[in-house]
Amino acid sequence: MNTNLIKCIGICIMFCCSFLTQAQIIYNPSFEGYSNYSLTGWTPCDEFSTPDTQPGVGQVTKEASDGNTYLGMVTRGNLGPYANKKEDIEALILKTFAKGEEYLIKVDLAYSKDWGHFIDFGATFLKYDNPVKLKIYGGPESCAKEELLWESPPIDHEEWRGYPITLSPQTVDVRYLILEANYVGDSTYFGNILIDNIVQCAKIPPLVSDTTVCENQPLQLNVAVPDGTYLWQDGSTDSLYTVTAAGKYEVTIANPCTTASFEINVQTRNCVCDTAQPIVSESFDSLICENSSMIIDARTPGGVYLWDNGSEESSITVEHEGLYTVEVFNGCVSEIFEYRISHAECRCEIDVPNVFTPNGDGINEEFQINGTKDIISFDLKIVGRAGDLIYHSNHLSEFWDGTLQGNDLDGGVYYWIVNLSCTRGQSRVEKSLNGWVTVLR
Repeated sequence: MNTNLIKCIGICIMFCCSFLTQAQIIYNPSFEGYSNYSLTGWTPCDEFSTPDTQPGVGQVTKEASDGNTYLGMVTRGNLGPYANKKEDIEALILKTFAKGEEYLIKVDLAYSKDWGHFIDFGATFLKYDNPVKLKIYGGPESCAKEELLWESPPIDHEEWRGYPITLSPQTVDVRYLILEANYVGDSTYFGNILIDNIVQCAKIPPLVSDTTVCENQPLQLNVAVPDGTYLWQDGSTDSLYTVTAAGKYEVTIANPCTTASFEINVQTRNCVCDTAQPIVSESFDSLICENSSMIIDARTPGGVYLWDNGSEESSITVEHEGLYTVEVFNGCVSEIFEYRISHAECRCEIDVPNVFTPNGDGINEEFQINGTKDIISFDLKIVGRAGDLIYHSNHLSEFWDGTLQGNDLDGGVYYWIVNLSCTRGQSRVEKSLNGWVTVLR
């Protein structure tokens, strides 16, 4: 195998890899080639005047904007065998541009004041140093310039400049893009345009304008988009931005094709309520025995209370008929509960001694409470003078022996509380009693 063929194969492999890795909507978007005209994926529509792979043709030496080579096209004046020709080139795009949709691309454009060549057997140097403009057409078939999708201003700058473009076909679904060098004005003339680095971009989606952040907790705003660059109001250039306070935050997002600015309004809120326990108290109607009392308990986790009598305790003791209300607030929400209490004639009686002697003589050794047969629930608590709970029982048949955890307590006076439930026909009534008992040893 000769060295030239080996060299050619190596160049082709390099170019093909470049085409595949860079291509988004077309093959070879960077116009990589290696001869006067050899651009994989691109085909001229006018076979008489064909574009050139630059640099190196017609005195053009400008470096590529991307990769190694780029596309050069000319317009011709009223002279020579190809007089008044406008060069063009087309590519089959990889995905159809649907009618009515928008597609964003960016292309780098420039021109060369040096482009020209000798004519008249070397006697005259014909210059192509006039600026032209680029037209982009779309069509459903090869070289079918069905619809003009975009037209540039006159490209009169020698440095590369990126031009963001929105392509939106309105009449046909586009399978081919055709690039055409075009005159500025009605007269024909010799001019040129240089084209490189076609890039497709995603649209920058709209951002949510309002959001919230928990008090004293940071919130990270993520505005990342493909190929994006970012500029926040404080000069930060990251796609992630940490917010710790309420306010208006501004960001400008750009990709190679477009730029968009957004305002994000951030408010703070008390997120403690997200995990607050629900208020579990509930309203009820109840009966109590005449000449008795009962405790209404609205206790709930983290609750703050306000009864209609001004009490701020979690429970109140009531003796009279009536409607009792309480507002319960847990730091996040509040609810109002109602308790309707009515009197009922009932026995619901207990016999409670006021002294007993747990001294081991077998007489009056326990604090023994006896009750009537209509008692259906019983709750006894013995409390010391410091308010500490000494004994608790839910059974009327269980008696306190004057000890705490198996150890004898000192003699003295102790406070007792009994809550009872009794039956009255088909109803249930509540009763609360309390008093003092003396322990003698």
